[in-house]
Amino acid sequence: MTSHKQLIESVLKGVNGTNIRKVGEKLLKQEKASVVGHPGVLALAYDSYDPSLTYADFAKLVTQRQMSMTSTPQTIKFDLLKRRDPKYFTFKDQYLLLFNRNIDLRDYLNITKDSTINRVRVRWRPLVEGKDEHSSYLGERHELIYRKYCRNLEAAYLDRKQYFDVVNKEMTQETISDEPQLSCLIERIHEIEKKCAVVWNMPMESKQLEPYFSFYDIVHSFDMYWNRDLSKTFKFIRFNTQEDCKQFKKNYHGYVYDETNPDVNKILVETLNGM
Repeated sequence: MTSHKQLIESVLKGVNGTNIRKVGEKLLKQEKASVVGHPGVLALAYDSYDPSLTYADFAKLVTQRQMSMTSTPQTIKFDLLKRRDPKYFTFKDQYLLLFNRNIDLRDYLNITKDSTINRVRVRWRPLVEGKDEHSSYLGERHELIYRKYCRNLEAAYLDRKQYFDVVNKEMTQETISDEPQLSCLIERIHEIEKKCAVVWNMPMESKQLEPYFSFYDIVHSFDMYWNRDLSKTFKFIRFNTQEDCKQFKKNYHGYVYDETNPDVNKILVETLNGM
């Protein structure tokens, strides 16, 4: 069934420079306001190709705005999740801000509506069941999928066997009842992310990287995916220090080791803390 928003958007596509368009835009704003005001809306999505944003980048939007206001500064609590694939750990171009109360979400939207991050105007997307059919991260699933990512990453951090033992196991709200609070888990996983990277297109013969890169302090590495027919590999690497992890990306991201087929033979490195 077509929602009000979809109907209005379809009308606007065929209308330009008329009063009808202005009316349609007004209705869209009203529709968004009704979604934001729904008590079940506790999450905002922010789409970005930049994987390096941190909690501080989103928190300072509030403090910067309040510095120019005469009202008493307020603290708005939220958790920030960097959306990553729970199996392969790749960044999915989206951040999720999770609030405990809808009123906190509305206050945050109000204060930050004209703000920018890295000179780009912020555009928030409230997430609610039935309102955002393009997102699979709705309701309680936000936290559940993030927790699955954390479980798999902690296993990979230990060793290859631990990772493959748990990676395809289901996780439900019931199974996480004894897990730590989300804020504690985020802090713990950040420390792990600083020392981890995933790498595309390493040469097939370099199954173990440690002998080839002895000048980096690599704890262990393993293939998360491989296809010999296509000469495709996707590796997880755990470093002993954050500095080695950063240097590895700096030196090898974009490096072509065989010019005969640069698309296949270009190494791509993604550090899990985005730096």
